[in-house]
Amino acid sequence: MEWCIVLAGLWLALALGAGCLVNRLAFHPQKLDASWRPSQGVEIFFEDNGARLHGVLLVTPNPRAVVVHNHGNAGSLEDWQWEGWRIRDALNATVFVWDYPGFGKSEGRPTPASVLSAGRAAVRAVSEHTGVPTSEIIVMGRSIGSAVAIDAACHANARALVVECGFVSLRAMCERVFKWLPWGWILREPMDAEKRIADFNSPVFVAHGTRDSVVPYAFGKRLFEAANEPKQFFSSNNDHNDEWSDRYYRELGKFLDDNQ
Repeated sequence: MEWCIVLAGLWLALALGAGCLVNRLAFHPQKLDASWRPSQGVEIFFEDNGARLHGVLLVTPNPRAVVVHNHGNAGSLEDWQWEGWRIRDALNATVFVWDYPGFGKSEGRPTPASVLSAGRAAVRAVSEHTGVPTSEIIVMGRSIGSAVAIDAACHANARALVVECGFVSLRAMCERVFKWLPWGWILREPMDAEKRIADFNSPVFVAHGTRDSVVPYAFGKRLFEAANEPKQFFSSNNDHNDEWSDRYYRELGKFLDDNQ
């Protein structure tokens, strides 16, 4: 009996510890000095839940679209601004790239809940600065940013959603590492992208690499299956952090043009 009590106590301690560590496991922010300036674009500051957040707007004259891009779980705009350049040039779009709470020059602390909330605020901020209604904005997300994008697109009733290397839920990712912990109880915000994407009723483009060593390819297929029509799945031999090919952007552009 005593051993059972000890083991139960250890299990509970591990579960509570996992709850405290989940934010550190999910997010790896890089801070930027206040003097940092982007190589291109205009800096924009906006607020969410009292935190001052930071992004860069890359403006294109007569753009094909206005895009909000949600990056991965590590780094800052210093690392991710290039993604905005590529999207802008490949799609002839005005693109907003931004940093989650606690990343770059953004205030606050990154948690699943705070990041999702900030993602909604980012779309609203872009709408205010460009004059484009949220319903005409395309929301993109990569890796953990895909969950942010799905949630924000649903809230905004966005024009379209683009999911890159997305997971089905944060809970599923945690279970890949520690299957025996009660993640359903530990995670207050499971970032259930698979469930949330079913609420989105505009065009969805899902892309995933068959060699993805971080988020299983099967997760991308599950997100695609859960999405509503019209939708398209783009498969490549990419690993998780590989750049997308020119073919990717051609197919994405055609999909967006065909589903305006």
